[in-house]
Amino acid sequence: MIYKKKNKFLISYLCTICAFVLLCSFLFFVEVEKTDSWQNYANFDFEIEKTVNENGNEVITNLISTPEQLAGMFYRINNSVSADDYSTGTSLIEQNYRLTNGIDLSGKSWTCSSLPANYVFDGGFNTISNLTISASSGENVGFISECLGTIQNVVFDNVNVYYSNVNKHVKLGAVAGNVGASGKISNVTVTSGKVECIKNTETQSRNVAGVAGRLSGGTIEKCINHASVINGGHTGGIVGYVNSNSKIANCFNYGDISTDAYNCVRMGGIAGEIASNGGTISLCYNEGDITAYNSEYVAGADIAIGGIVGYCYVKVEKCQNYGNVTAGNDNTNTVNAGGVVGRTSGVVSNCSNSGTITAAALETSSVIDSVLMESCNRSIPMGTLASSSAYKSYAFFSISNRSYTLSDLYEKA
Repeated sequence: MIYKKKNKFLISYLCTICAFVLLCSFLFFVEVEKTDSWQNYANFDFEIEKTVNENGNEVITNLISTPEQLAGMFYRINNSVSADDYSTGTSLIEQNYRLTNGIDLSGKSWTCSSLPANYVFDGGFNTISNLTISASSGENVGFISECLGTIQNVVFDNVNVYYSNVNKHVKLGAVAGNVGASGKISNVTVTSGKVECIKNTETQSRNVAGVAGRLSGGTIEKCINHASVINGGHTGGIVGYVNSNSKIANCFNYGDISTDAYNCVRMGGIAGEIASNGGTISLCYNEGDITAYNSEYVAGADIAIGGIVGYCYVKVEKCQNYGNVTAGNDNTNTVNAGGVVGRTSGVVSNCSNSGTITAAALETSSVIDSVLMESCNRSIPMGTLASSSAYKSYAFFSISNRSYTLSDLYEKA
């Protein structure tokens, strides 16, 4: 009888323990789900700073000191929440935000949101660390999905940005997915981490870069990237694809760039491709190694890869490359590779290359379109040409100290 009571007590005790463990597990699961995104903890309690601008108008700046407030800023902007809902004493949505200290985003993922025209996010020269984005949907992916306003004076440390949908087109960058005509990224540094896109067969539709995936009429200036950039089509250290009279100036890339592509690739240390209406690029510097290869043969695949720009229709001026450029393998049809520009119909002016260029192709490389060398006596080819294939191998510096004939543009292995 005593043993039966003991057994009943033991069974009851074990059941209680099991129920408690299950309850804790459930609560933990709910908590994990709840804290998956910083947006779930958005805080709108900003301190306000009031100043007067040069026109005598009052300027209201929202001060941000926590990850929750940073999430609250984007939630408030993108949901048109008026400021008086949060006891700021005004019905206006203030358009200026500034960090007052560093922000650590570790432990939760970041929800991509846009920055509208006329809004300013000033990092106050502080650091946002451990930005994590893992996306499988959305056309614009980055800390800011689409930048139509201004982001400036901020450092991003240890970024981890990944896009996993093989069937979607995307503009992917650590700072912004796309920068529109009114958008501006100025004095922003990405110190470490990686921006990566899952490999697919339509690589050219993937605009991937350390700073912004695509620049569509805006400005990127005084920016630095150290993050590695992996598996894009239009891929660059600073921006993937550029069009619509954009401006890139005073930018530096130190991050390595690589892609394993099935199809067309445009890669550069600064920009992957700049279209005919792309605007200008000047005073830029690359030290990252750039590598494009094909693990599987696909008919028609081709690569344009350069130390500064992969495929360029506009003027490239006062740029320097020190990174090594490696393009293609025995699965690649066509390669255009250069120390400054891989393929161009524009102008290369006052540029220099010190990197090693290695290019391989199964078929004859395409003719470089209308290469114009301006101020050629100040453009210096100091790099090395190397062969990586028993097949035809071509390379093009995109710079010279004399007028080249077409036959001089290539060096055959």
